[in-house]
Amino acid sequence: MNINTGFFAVVCLVFSAVSFADDGDIVEIRFLSGEKTAEDVAKFWTPERIKAAKAYPMPEVEVEGEPEEPEGMESEESAEATESALKPGKPKKVKNYEHHPYSPGGKLFFFVGLTSSGYCSAQYDYDNNVILTAAHCLLETDGTFHTDMYFLRAYNNDGVGPTWSQWVPIEKGYHFKGYITGHKYKLEKNTPFDVAVLCGEKSEVSQLGLYTNDAGVIGRNPVAIGYPSNYDDGNAMYQVQAEDTYMHYQVPGTLYGVLAVKKNPFGHGSSGGAWLLTTSDGIQGTVMGINAAKRKHHHDKVFSPWFTSEVLRLFDYGKDKCN
Repeated sequence: MNINTGFFAVVCLVFSAVSFADDGDIVEIRFLSGEKTAEDVAKFWTPERIKAAKAYPMPEVEVEGEPEEPEGMESEESAEATESALKPGKPKKVKNYEHHPYSPGGKLFFFVGLTSSGYCSAQYDYDNNVILTAAHCLLETDGTFHTDMYFLRAYNNDGVGPTWSQWVPIEKGYHFKGYITGHKYKLEKNTPFDVAVLCGEKSEVSQLGLYTNDAGVIGRNPVAIGYPSNYDDGNAMYQVQAEDTYMHYQVPGTLYGVLAVKKNPFGHGSSGGAWLLTTSDGIQGTVMGINAAKRKHHHDKVFSPWFTSEVLRLFDYGKDKCN
């Protein structure tokens, strides 16, 4: 990143007046206030800076007491019918990214520190100005927040240059206080709380729905979406048929926990991308989880916070504050 870009980031940090406000176990981060405006953020994210942003790492976690499984094995048949030609564990570029259920999705850009830019995946969900992503795309586990949040809905880069259908500077975001632990990211400590909702302008397309049936996700075969850097360098939205959702961990005495799926080889940059519910009728526009963490040394097992009434509470809180 050139010197001018770094200097601009310093100026943004000085005048952004980002603040925290607690409400029980939900924390608010304000990205636009004081001297920082939506127009400032939009002007900062030039096409050159957008192209230069690097995929933000998806946390890779150790899993104790669970045996290694063979990689690269493909089921003989898909358990549920989804979009034509989708096969378990075989990512495919989304060609109709401007149509539902893909059109609410896009890339979330931000600054980390003073000179490093990154991106995650995100999507409008639950309400038409609420955007869902992973909490680690907003802040570190010690509470250090990222800045200059900018969502580009229906992002695509076909090699000529990046295009998108809607640009959305992020005003503020909400996450669970439990995500801030002060130590290195750990599956059982951070992943149950690794979900965040953001406030932006109203979506120009219908938002996705939210599925929070506590036990209804077990055994499901969701379709994960996002912008993984290990496919087409993150230039396009990809989808993959994952398999066998199961409960990996539940925080004792609570409705917080961690779901896992197999056959999801998405890498860095796909954090925050939705797990779309599938039925015998195909892919539904309903979110049952997100790409939040990967099993270390095991390329196709991905974890999500358990979407229960607790996550619904976060969405309801964000919806109220975003409107």
